[in-house]
Amino acid sequence: MTGEAKILAALGVVTTLILVGGLVLLGSGPTAKPATSANLIPADSYQTGPSGAKVAVVEFADFQCPACAAAAPIVKQLEKDYAGRVNFVFRHFPLSVHANAQIAAQAGEAAGDQGKFWEMYHLIYQNQANWQGSTAALDLFTSYAQSLGLDTAKFKDSASNYRFIDKVRRDQKDGESLGVNSTPTFFVNGVKYLGVLSYAQFKAVLDPLLTQ
Repeated sequence: MTGEAKILAALGVVTTLILVGGLVLLGSGPTAKPATSANLIPADSYQTGPSGAKVAVVEFADFQCPACAAAAPIVKQLEKDYAGRVNFVFRHFPLSVHANAQIAAQAGEAAGDQGKFWEMYHLIYQNQANWQGSTAALDLFTSYAQSLGLDTAKFKDSASNYRFIDKVRRDQKDGESLGVNSTPTFFVNGVKYLGVLSYAQFKAVLDPLLTQ
């Protein structure tokens, strides 16, 4: 191979690496077109802020997903810092690979039925390591319900009988229609972001939207 040919070959390799790297970076960023589905924020979804907030962050998540558990404290801090300005919305997306994801979703809804969804949300994520591999996850969730002062008999009956299965399935179908196939997936004013965003990354997205 001549010197000129070697140079051209090297340039080709570098160009390929740049293109591949760019695709990887783009894959982790927002989607090109915002989601406009009316199913993005149903009226019965659990929300932290006013429905008419200028900015809405919708999360599709699985309670047994480790990445979702990692995102939970970040979301909690954002809820505090952006209270009244940003509406945070939770949607269920239990993955079939997680044996206790569905019963965890039922536990969250059963607590929400008694006005304690967000409190249960945080307890489930904070204690994920304790129940994710358990064959008695509902018993653990019931102990969390007791700590929150809930009617535990009502809570356990609702969760064990999968009373909220239709709502959870609807959330999942809505997510699938919006292209969700992994958790967590966030939509910020309809623009999709995949995976765990840091506090700084969220702030970089939220602040410009709030000043528009």
